[in-house]
Amino acid sequence: SIFLVAENERALVRRLLGRKTEPLDRALVRVETARQETKRIAEFDYVVENPSGKLEDTVRKISSIIEAEKLRMQQKAIRI
Repeated sequence: SIFLVAENERALVRRLLGRKTEPLDRALVRVETARQETKRIAEFDYVVENPSGKLEDTVRKISSIIEAEKLRMQQKAIRI
């Protein structure tokens, strides 16, 4: 499993507010949700930082993880 994270909370807030796709109260709920999700980061196999302006780098990292997982000798069981 892959945990995708902004470079820091300030960047996350900046992105959410910059998009102007939702009201401030909803954006604040999303930030709080991200805080709670971050507490479970140790449950993930990989953590990928998604810095602003570096989408292609992030996509490359995730693609590399997917390719590496395909080559594993022993596949992990899928949990839902």
